[in-house]
Amino acid sequence: MRFGLLGAVVAMVAGFSEPAHSETLSVSVTRGLMKDQPYTIIYPDVLKATTGTGDDLLTLDYPGAPLQCVATLKPGIAAMTADEALANFDKAAVEADWRKYFANFTVTAQSVGKLRNVPALRYTGDTGKTDKGNQSLVIRAEAVDEGRRYAMECLVGVDVAAEAQPLIEFLIANFSTRSDGECCIDPSKSE
Repeated sequence: MRFGLLGAVVAMVAGFSEPAHSETLSVSVTRGLMKDQPYTIIYPDVLKATTGTGDDLLTLDYPGAPLQCVATLKPGIAAMTADEALANFDKAAVEADWRKYFANFTVTAQSVGKLRNVPALRYTGDTGKTDKGNQSLVIRAEAVDEGRRYAMECLVGVDVAAEAQPLIEFLIANFSTRSDGECCIDPSKSE
């Protein structure tokens, strides 16, 4: 299992169980301290983090596995609740946007979920097989808070998606639109 340690990592950083090994695992916290761009991103140290540019706050990669998540913040967005975003979700437009990169992309589900502190529109998409035979899932959660769109978007290979799901859920559940977000929420117990 490529992500064999993953379940233990998520459980340990969230305080849900005792470590199975004598190793100590920890999380990193990245905060936006500017008043007009507050956020908190909490992620296990096993992820390689790269500071983003533009709207990208942080890119998180799982070494040796096809999993990458990007946290973004875009200012100047009209107020919209997660329920309104779901009601107005334009599946065809989202698919057309993704098809610039993945010709066979399809949205497979959309719902209302939650970031750390606010309800969020969530959707899942499937890239379909690429010319090289790869296939991935896209899992995205986004929310508008005080005129800013926050999103956590993960691209994960279909062969490891089930194993990576707990980590993706952890990242989404612990991404806050505030600069004082605290660790950690157990995503399996979220409302």
